Amino acid sequence: MIEKPKKKRKSGNSYLKYSGLGFQMVAIIMAALWLGSKIDTKFNFDPPYFTILFILVAFGLFMTKLVVDLSKEDK
Repeated sequence: MIEKPKKKRKSGNSYLKYSGLGFQMVAIIMAALWLGSKIDTKFNFDPPYFTILFILVAFGLFMTKLVVDLSKEDK
């Protein structure tokens, strides 16, 4: 017997997936902002070095996660 290839079903709505990614990005950036400001306040840094560093690192990590998630979708 010849088997028909199964079509890949998309799980859930793509709008929900991308809005979920947006909420994740906001949550990660806000957590980095909070943690960085706490450390900057504790050590009395006038320019907020840790806040800037944590936000940049969090943004970079999120972009890496985004690329991995989107490349999984293509396969």
